[in-house]
Amino acid sequence: MSDYPTLTPRVIGETEKTLNAFLGRLLAGTGVAEPQWVILSVAITGGGSITQQQAAFALKITEPQARDQLDQLIAAGYLTDGNSAWPPRAACSASSPSGQTPSSPAARRSSTAG
Repeated sequence: MSDYPTLTPRVIGETEKTLNAFLGRLLAGTGVAEPQWVILSVAITGGGSITQQQAAFALKITEPQARDQLDQLIAAGYLTDGNSAWPPRAACSASSPSGQTPSSPAARRSSTAG
């Protein structure tokens, strides 16, 4: 018999609350809220870009609400709006402090240089 607790809804809920507390502490002072962190995570793991539809799906919110989150990340410099085709601002790319996309060789070099 295992010494580990059975995964019940209660255990999962308590774990989620604990992890959200850790995330809140990590994000404190960054200007990034949890929904924006989710968007950045999806963008980076998805090859460096994210669409409004993907953001809405990931956050389980409407597309206009997702657009607002994307606009805030663009204004803060965490994303760049690299699409000039219709519909406007359909895709956004994650950017590093140097302005390079995180998946670019220059960004990888600057993030590993030390």
